[in-house]
Amino acid sequence: MQGKKPIKKQSQQEKNFLTPQGHGDGHEIRAQSLLAKKRPPVSSARKFNARIPKDETLVHKLEESLKETHCQDAETTISRKTSHDQKLKAASVAEITPTKSNKRSCNVSLETGYEVYATPRLHIPVKIYCRQEKYICIVYKRLVLLAWRRSRAYISSMQEQLEKQRQQIAQLGLQTNTLGILRTSESQKRMQNHAEYQQLKRTVELFELENGRLNEVLENMQSQMETLQNNLKIAKTENSVLSDEANEMRDIICKKNSEEKILEERIKRQEEIVSAQNVYLGDLKDKMMELDSELKKCKVNCYVKERKYAKLKCNQWSISISKHDQLSRNYDFWK
Repeated sequence: MQGKKPIKKQSQQEKNFLTPQGHGDGHEIRAQSLLAKKRPPVSSARKFNARIPKDETLVHKLEESLKETHCQDAETTISRKTSHDQKLKAASVAEITPTKSNKRSCNVSLETGYEVYATPRLHIPVKIYCRQEKYICIVYKRLVLLAWRRSRAYISSMQEQLEKQRQQIAQLGLQTNTLGILRTSESQKRMQNHAEYQQLKRTVELFELENGRLNEVLENMQSQMETLQNNLKIAKTENSVLSDEANEMRDIICKKNSEEKILEERIKRQEEIVSAQNVYLGDLKDKMMELDSELKKCKVNCYVKERKYAKLKCNQWSISISKHDQLSRNYDFWK
């Protein structure tokens, strides 16, 4: 649509005749003997570009309505055309749509000595011509109104599409913001899990070092236990030997009851030796009991430490499995 031109105020006579612009009256100076000259070219931007209706019956209906309403006027115009043998030019689009040109249509020289610029007039009564122009303008206004309504509907539909696209862009912006927030939160969680994993790895390394140290202590205790067992075996063999000797001595004492007096000192000495050996055996038994108790304690401690080590291994295995599952889930999620 072109920019609207300011509407000029018309007098009562101009309102009655409805003389359109472009067919001026020359400021009430008539130039009857003027010939129609070539019309100046009209720019394509000012031409009427409304679509012609496909149904041709509409045009016929308009023509019939014009004929019915102005039957008498048409008869008078036809009679005048036939009487004067004048051919009228059909109203073109440029005549329907008034245009403003820089050049004047023609120059009229009068007896007064000055020139008047005016457009040629047809030899038709003013009332009949104005009525025809009025109905032509009504039809033209109707067509322009239809074209304007179509353009307004198209503009409204395009505005609705633009609003929908803006809403979609806003929704996509919200989605990108939420995805960015999720990405940052997931990265923070991943960093926290990685720090926890490193801390657990360090604790496992410390437990492994402690386990190695405890294994060394256990090996030392086992070597000491083996030495004590060897000593115990030696003491047992000595005890068996001494018991055999004591039995022999008892047999000798039984056999040599007659020689008791001779052998009392020897027997006393032997008894002292036996008592000393018994004391030594008692000490060895006490030591053996202490070693047995220490061995039991070491076994219990070793069993407890083995249980702790097994629990730590299980915890480490479960933690590693959970970390692996979480990493796989994160990988699947980001994939």
